[in-house]
Amino acid sequence: MIIGKNLGFDLEQSRALCTQLNQYKEKKPPFDFPFGYEFEEAINWWNVIETKPLPNSLPLVALHLLQFALIQLPVKGDSLIWNGLLTNVGYN
Repeated sequence: MIIGKNLGFDLEQSRALCTQLNQYKEKKPPFDFPFGYEFEEAINWWNVIETKPLPNSLPLVALHLLQFALIQLPVKGDSLIWNGLLTNVGYN
């Protein structure tokens, strides 16, 4: 996967990313518990995901994308505008 390569993933990490993407899509453990929609809760949600014995590939990608999104998102008043950013990736 290109994103794994761009993040410097080795073969084991790239394979784990593919496995974890499928687990996430199917809402299988460890990606099966609900999370909140505020920025802090999303970061915390990804930080507590434990994927052992596989590498933590998907959480690393998600945190990287969330950090990038934070930089890119416009601000309205006191809060970021990013309604739907997380809900559109499988957890509505």
